[in-house]
Amino acid sequence: MLQGIGHVLHFSAQGHIIARLNEATRLGTRLFSSHSKPIGRVIDIFGPTIQPFAALKPDSKITDTLVPPGTTLFVKKATKGGVGKRRKK
Repeated sequence: MLQGIGHVLHFSAQGHIIARLNEATRLGTRLFSSHSKPIGRVIDIFGPTIQPFAALKPDSKITDTLVPPGTTLFVKKATKGGVGKRRKK
């Protein structure tokens, strides 16, 4: 299940994607396009806590032509509640 979390602002000079998020997320969170294709991972969060900015390290084949400014970013939410049970030895 995909949930919209923000949108792309631009590519930085270092090659990172700068995005505006609707809510804070964890570092290392993988973000996706509307077609469930991986865009990149969050490597830095900065700015105000209500609507933070995020720097994403794009996946190897992602370029600025594939992810233009304004592209909506999604995060996959777990459909299963809680964590799994431990296995007994």
